[in-house]
Amino acid sequence: MEPTDIRIRMQHHLDLCLTEEVESGDPGFSRFRLIPESLPELAPESIDTATSFLGRRLSFPFIIGSMTGGAGGDPPLNHLLATAASRAGVALALGSMRPLLEDPSLRREYDVRLLAPEVPLLGNVSAWQLRDESFRTRTVEVSRELALDGMYVHVNAGQELVQPEGERSFVGALDAIVRFASAYPGPVLLKEVGLGLSTRHLARLLDGGVVGFDVAGRGGTDFVRVEALRADDPDAWLLASALESVGLPTALALQHLSAELDQQATGRRRRPLTLASGGVRTAADMAIALALGADLVSAARPILLASRQGEDAVVDWLEARRNELAKLCLLCGCRTPAELRGKAVGL
Repeated sequence: MEPTDIRIRMQHHLDLCLTEEVESGDPGFSRFRLIPESLPELAPESIDTATSFLGRRLSFPFIIGSMTGGAGGDPPLNHLLATAASRAGVALALGSMRPLLEDPSLRREYDVRLLAPEVPLLGNVSAWQLRDESFRTRTVEVSRELALDGMYVHVNAGQELVQPEGERSFVGALDAIVRFASAYPGPVLLKEVGLGLSTRHLARLLDGGVVGFDVAGRGGTDFVRVEALRADDPDAWLLASALESVGLPTALALQHLSAELDQQATGRRRRPLTLASGGVRTAADMAIALALGADLVSAARPILLASRQGEDAVVDWLEARRNELAKLCLLCGCRTPAELRGKAVGL
């Protein structure tokens, strides 16, 4: 079967993330320090990094971020990631589901529940595509078929503006997200793609059923830069350079969003989930993100790089970060990662 244009684009994204310098600078974690507890009164065996997410248990609060959607491979990368997630006890977010919705023959690449029966699995769709009612309906149907636990809806206006075949109008997405959240049978989370999530529509999104937000700030893989590399066009590079002035480093975006969600939580039964991605590379990044208000953290490119060495390398990377996070918890006098909240100061 010949690959479609969108599948070629997905594979090109992966190739560029593996071979080019595509990260956008400092995610801001270096501007903060964790507050130590000089008398922890804890032993290593006292630390419990486990948490729950979407009704399932995680060994630590980590999600393998969305990477691949219909890019092919034998076996597909999603299969390797699902098996590694299952072994390490972390959540997995699948890449864009648009290729599958356009071509049902790609089902095998996304159908990973049997490979990861116990961990949370998230789908991923674009807010712009959700403006199509039939797309929303098919997304719900496919999500049920794949036994997904929840769905990311991503917003990536910056990337779309640089992408040669990208969207240029973003009218109607807010209403589409709310309609989708009301129809979707599980949790819906809103995710930025590299600029740091910030919106004046937070109250309506929460009232409409969105239960969590991933800041996905600057500092990680920069898909504006990825699209400029893919376009290989001087005008695309000029636009990408102009867009560098837009966006918040992940740590600052997290501070901003967490404060906004605290305000929105007043009078609500439950505070929305806050997720941090964008330049999360070390256990220290994870701990600072949790201290700044994140409930979970996510990363993609380090996992992608490890996957080139095989499933064991991915599991090793994840287990090393979990063990390091446990030691950071101990040094801060925290029995769980959740207790890190508030234990960071800015420099």
